[in-house]
Amino acid sequence: MKRRWIGLRIAVSLCAALGWWGLIYPELTLTPETVKVSMETEDGRLQELPGEWDFDSSLYQEILDADRSKITFRSRLLKDLGLFLEAIHDRSGNK
Repeated sequence: MKRRWIGLRIAVSLCAALGWWGLIYPELTLTPETVKVSMETEDGRLQELPGEWDFDSSLYQEILDADRSKITFRSRLLKDLGLFLEAIHDRSGNK
């Protein structure tokens, strides 16, 4: 049991360290693969804006200066986790 606890602490520490370095050096985490600039159309769909960008083109500064209502966070992991928890809740409610 103690080995599992140590392994869990190591995994959490690694995740925290990587997240911390993402705050210190945002160019490590803000890449074209992780950030998509899009706008919402009149019918409610998201349309990705064309154009390539690099970190030197001030995307980071634009994100810092943006209004809170203009930024939305999307995470497939959190979305899937929410669906999983919802399924568990539904299953336990139907018993």
